[in-house]
Amino acid sequence: MGREEKKQLTKERILHEARDLFFTKGYEATITEEVAKRADIGTGTLFNYFDSKAELLVEVFSEEFVDDMDEMDYKITDSDHEREVSDLVYHYIYRRVERYTHFSKTLFRDMMGIAVQAFQSKPEIFKKFVGLDFMLVDELIEFMNHLKDEDMLSQDFDSNQAAEIIYSSLGFEFLMYLYQGELTMEDFLNGIRAKIKFIFGEKDTIR
Repeated sequence: MGREEKKQLTKERILHEARDLFFTKGYEATITEEVAKRADIGTGTLFNYFDSKAELLVEVFSEEFVDDMDEMDYKITDSDHEREVSDLVYHYIYRRVERYTHFSKTLFRDMMGIAVQAFQSKPEIFKKFVGLDFMLVDELIEFMNHLKDEDMLSQDFDSNQAAEIIYSSLGFEFLMYLYQGELTMEDFLNGIRAKIKFIFGEKDTIR
């Protein structure tokens, strides 16, 4: 095995162990020494791969996001033509966020805090966050263009504008979910669905 292959395997071990610790113990309770020990390396070696615990968390989330995107392959079926467009768009988004629904609010809040702090102190980390947002918007544009190809949306429908509005609505509902303690993940998902129905001019029967 070559040097680069060994480095890649070490990085993958670090990310695997960090992911497990972040998602079970939370960001604050996870210490880099424990990540390194579980990855069978020294703490100093870990910092050869990641500059900080914050960068490690961002990388874990980024990998989750990209891996999930690679698995997305939504094909329009004959039965989909009988469904409301808003329902198709909602379920596309739901599939995108489904694997994150079991994450704690605390972990999400930690991620938000890291993003805010990184804006000035670690611009490369902040750019990575923003890059994930752009990826999601691009996915939505592509999906709605696909609906246009299937004649489920009119050809003059502006997929770019719609994707940006949906993304903004998703962000609003997410912040409400994070910082209003009584709101549940179900409330978050229902809020997204209701706003998507409104965007497409369909009646909301959820709330």
